[in-house]
Amino acid sequence: MIRASLPTLLLASVLVSPVWAGTQTGVYSGSSKHYGKTIVSVPGAYYYVKVDSAGNVIPLAGSKITVAHEETGAGCHKVSSVSAAFQTTGASPIAPKPSRTDPDLCTFASSAATFSVVYPITGSKTEEDLALRRACQQRPAGTTKIQAQLPQLTSFRVMLEYAGGGVDEITYAAPMVSVTCESLALESASATPTTLSPVGGAVKLEGKVSSPLLAVTAVRARLSVSGKLTLVPLSLASGTAKSGVWSGVFQAPANLGTSNVKYDVTFEATDEKGSTSILTGTSALSFTVSGYAPKVPVLPTSTAKPAPTLPH
Repeated sequence: MIRASLPTLLLASVLVSPVWAGTQTGVYSGSSKHYGKTIVSVPGAYYYVKVDSAGNVIPLAGSKITVAHEETGAGCHKVSSVSAAFQTTGASPIAPKPSRTDPDLCTFASSAATFSVVYPITGSKTEEDLALRRACQQRPAGTTKIQAQLPQLTSFRVMLEYAGGGVDEITYAAPMVSVTCESLALESASATPTTLSPVGGAVKLEGKVSSPLLAVTAVRARLSVSGKLTLVPLSLASGTAKSGVWSGVFQAPANLGTSNVKYDVTFEATDEKGSTSILTGTSALSFTVSGYAPKVPVLPTSTAKPAPTLPH
């Protein structure tokens, strides 16, 4: 077998048997192929999922593999069937939907041979969930989106069978899954007190952060006021690095104006892989430093003596 490299749209490594000469990306024709020209479209990711903060794997979208074929000239060698299958380690091939189509045509568009990849590919959600959760745990530092491979799948194959005999086959590298890893969640949060006098003072900031997949290494409160952002480091006050309450104190400065100053509070956390996420999951949080009451001018009291009464 011969290895060839396909850019961007197709997966990186292609095994071809018999050898199909690629005249352009995804197009296979020439004397090394049985008949005609075949155009195969295979996405870089076979499906897309999200692993949430509780470790649940949530399917987002599948993908489609399409095959088109044309044979021009006097001869006509009908393609009786087009089939697709994921090859596995020590198990029977696993087919997308449908596993095969029967165009029975010399020339057909991709609409006649479209295969949909659904979740889970292997039919075992438990095994796939475990593999994808592990991929999130082992992801490179600073990343939340990764390409993961399911260990039980080794390759993906498309096969054309001709009515008069003969088979053309192309095998792509092991299927990849696009995974968004959301390992951090804010379960609860508070800012105490929520209102301060104009002189300002200490505000206690707390957030309970859960991360079943990865340990949390740092949590910060994000204070936004008048377009300016202040980060307040928090310390683990109780619980563990995977489920704990983080706490800290912010010294709010005095408010020298007459209008109230409102601080909007959010939280961010960094996990052991170095990924930092702004946390969501609770209602809006804020505290306010009151403004000074405006001084009301006091009018002076009149000291004028009444005019004397003239004698009659």
